[in-house]
Amino acid sequence: MPEVFACTDPDATYMQAARGVESLLKDASADYDLSEEAVAQLATRKMVPMGFHIPVVYVNTTATGSVEGVSVSSMDDVWGLGNGEMQFKPAAVSPVLEAAYTDMVSGFSDALPDMTATRTDFLSGAAAAYYADTADYFDVLAVLPGQVAMLPIAGETVQCRFADAWSVSATADEAVQIAADAFVMFLTTNNAQDRFYIQCSNTGLPLNTSARNVYVSSVRRQFEPIVQGMEHYQFR
Repeated sequence: MPEVFACTDPDATYMQAARGVESLLKDASADYDLSEEAVAQLATRKMVPMGFHIPVVYVNTTATGSVEGVSVSSMDDVWGLGNGEMQFKPAAVSPVLEAAYTDMVSGFSDALPDMTATRTDFLSGAAAAYYADTADYFDVLAVLPGQVAMLPIAGETVQCRFADAWSVSATADEAVQIAADAFVMFLTTNNAQDRFYIQCSNTGLPLNTSARNVYVSSVRRQFEPIVQGMEHYQFR
């Protein structure tokens, strides 16, 4: 087991070899922007994430026309686009986000059985809407440039996912653990997250406030209508 390893599943068997990260989370960069509730979640999962994904509804603007100012709190917000024609067009949903959309969007659970299209259908232009999150942004942009808009989720609470999480082995000796801790703490800083998300264009939004502000205001300005204050986000 490496001293620092990616945590892709906090319930996986390999996480039995991870040690607690409470002290790391408390000592993280001052700009590392998490609520007390999120810190408690991460302490339980024994992981320190670099970023997060925000739920968005991708729509093909060749079907919807202008979507400026549109946000989604109910299915009617999407169905009303394109002079009401969106209600009759194929739609897809990311399977890992079905529960989140059921909680966030009124009428979603009733509409879900009819969402038989897939992510591939949306990327090929065969579906007009895709209920997913910002993890898909670069793939969508690559195949549908200039044809897609992201609709933010309205409401006081938006359910997000952590991204690019790291854990530390409990089996390393003390000197190695100190070095591992220092490396993980570095990953929460502006310098590390600027490099990872802005310069290297990895998916995810930085949890470091300074890096995220640059990302949204200067690099990916299409995220400006999407990103809210962290107080609006809960993590699943």
